[in-house]
Amino acid sequence: MSARTIRNVIYTAAFIDLPQWDESSPIDMKRLLDTTTSILGPKNQNPTGILKNVYLHHMTIAFRPTIFEYNQLDYGKETTLYLVGIAGNEKAQAFLVETVLPVKNKYPHITISTAEGVSPAYSNQLFDEVECVQLMDPIELKARIGWFDGRQQQYNRIMTEVERHVSQR
Repeated sequence: MSARTIRNVIYTAAFIDLPQWDESSPIDMKRLLDTTTSILGPKNQNPTGILKNVYLHHMTIAFRPTIFEYNQLDYGKETTLYLVGIAGNEKAQAFLVETVLPVKNKYPHITISTAEGVSPAYSNQLFDEVECVQLMDPIELKARIGWFDGRQQQYNRIMTEVERHVSQR
């Protein structure tokens, strides 16, 4: 572990609890996808509006967070995200997000989908490259603060090396 980052934490995020394609869900997945299709479909010459790789599961707070960034968050706590805009091109599509969380990205966002061979990290550039269309009615999503270790989402706070050292005294 370096002095600056926590080895096991690839990114911290607000993870969206979306039972995908479940019409009984309080979060209307169909509305999210219809919004994407109606705004971005014709511009992408993609009749479904959605590109090949669908993500739509988290908003990154910090990629490879420093210990300070990691310790700012209340893991496991529910938070509210507001989808306020949408942007897309032939490479990717993403929602612009309003949040109170200390997001490190210039544009807090949730990647909706990407084309074959395009990394979801491209969404960080997307809002500089294309116009963001403001949604008439922001979409409210509930999410839970956690981190990703390369295999799965985690919601518990882990001790840093410094904290472990101090607690062993």
